[in-house]
Amino acid sequence: MAAAGWRATPLRLVLAGSVCMLLFSAVATLVLAFFEQSIAGAALWASGSLYQPGADGLKLAMAWLVLPLIALPFVVRPLNPFVLGDDAAAAAGVRIDATRIAAMVVAVGFASVAVSIAGPLSYVGLIAPNLLRQLHGAKASKLGALVPLSALVGGALVLVTDSAVLALGLDATLSTGVAIALVGTPLMLAMIRNGIVWSGAAAGQERPVSDTGTRAVRMLTALPWPLIAAGLLLAGCALLFAGASLGAKLIGPTGWIAALEGRDEVTRMLLDLRLPRLLCALLAGALLAASGVLMQSIVRNPLAGPEVLGVTQGAGLATFIALILWPFAAHSTLAVAALAGGAATLLLTLLLNRRHRYAPMAVALTGLVLGTLWTTLSQWLITQQSVQPARFVVWLVGGTYGRSWGEVATLLPWCLLALPVLALLAKPLDLLSLGDDQAAALGLPIAVLRPLVLTVATLAACAAVAAVGPVSFIGLMAPHLAVMLGARTHRTRLWLAAACGALLLVLADIAARTLLAPREIPAGVLTAMIGAPYLLILLIVQARREKRSGR
Repeated sequence: MAAAGWRATPLRLVLAGSVCMLLFSAVATLVLAFFEQSIAGAALWASGSLYQPGADGLKLAMAWLVLPLIALPFVVRPLNPFVLGDDAAAAAGVRIDATRIAAMVVAVGFASVAVSIAGPLSYVGLIAPNLLRQLHGAKASKLGALVPLSALVGGALVLVTDSAVLALGLDATLSTGVAIALVGTPLMLAMIRNGIVWSGAAAGQERPVSDTGTRAVRMLTALPWPLIAAGLLLAGCALLFAGASLGAKLIGPTGWIAALEGRDEVTRMLLDLRLPRLLCALLAGALLAASGVLMQSIVRNPLAGPEVLGVTQGAGLATFIALILWPFAAHSTLAVAALAGGAATLLLTLLLNRRHRYAPMAVALTGLVLGTLWTTLSQWLITQQSVQPARFVVWLVGGTYGRSWGEVATLLPWCLLALPVLALLAKPLDLLSLGDDQAAALGLPIAVLRPLVLTVATLAACAAVAAVGPVSFIGLMAPHLAVMLGARTHRTRLWLAAACGALLLVLADIAARTLLAPREIPAGVLTAMIGAPYLLILLIVQARREKRSGR
């Protein structure tokens, strides 16, 4: 809440929450990677299960509910004027910020107790109130009636779903949380498609998190493209040389020469292990960063990206299933699986939002719902694996461990193909940033451009996921770095963000190999632990600036 700002738009609040979710998920994965014996139980809890609390757990939960229940009546009444907007609520004498904070604290209290009992059950808190609003209209707009009725509807939803699982004899394999996700996802998508959960939200265009630039980058962008390309190539080579040299065993210049001449087979083997994963990180980071720029431009929010819009989760789930079915699948098979998962997510997003001309808020919510479903299914699949569950848990956060020249060969054509495509999309995206009305007046086919750009962004993200797994925050953080360095046009943002993304993932790979050597941290965990605080701090700074300026 602090990161999004007390008076944040719903879109920014949703996406800031998604950043926190990705961060905590990565931290949990890091803990599980070091405690493999707890993976199955933790994955079962994360997917939601009513077998967990027991009588003692319920008694403790009831005790913790006392404080939120006492505070609830004092919070509900001041919230009613918020339906009319902040200005009307302030005119009615409501203290806006204090009321928001109190309401969030009470809401978090209820949610925390529920999670302690049954794990993170998805969608219940979203479906119940919106379903009541749809059925009863204005009668359900008053919170005094909506809150207790929503509690009853939510409880009934969980009870009916759990009873259905038991009646069908699926309780041995299907947890309540997974069943609720399967039931709740279609309901949520239908509500989003009908505009029920977002039509009243002002999803206006967000300002960039940072609009500061540097003179050095402005001078750099004025250079001829061949010179820029040569500079980036030299920087990449230097980074690859440094990355391949660092590790549990340091390789100096003499070691490189001996390995290349065939006089040191051990060093040559080390280079054969390190170089492919570094190249994978370089290429995948560039693709994820370019995908992030495209998605942020379409959704018009600096916190949009392949992770937040569900694309990487869909590609990751499909690749995960392929790994389960074919443990020794070829790289091409994994690439096809990732593309299928990402394409399915994209197709659902486009079909469900065609009615609203791919409105940013609707697209973001659709991606969030689908991403949550894919993550829940992935966690459930882990509970069904009796062999090497740690391997699958680590893969779900992404990393470069064990990557070979095969993954490099898979990524390279995608990067080469992306160069002309991104160059062609740069100018239309500049026009789109002026706003839909002005872009349409200039002859830009917005209804065609948005799905086209989303398709290109999805393909780039899926190609990266197939090689390194669903690495988080590269697609979120690299575009911000490009803007901070002075990128103004999409032509500059795309290549500069790609360079930053490649650099970030290569640095994450080096840190993953060296920080706790000989043990290795998944690179996806490091990118999340660096990227999430970075973005949240920037959002907090922006929220404070907006508050001071009275925006």
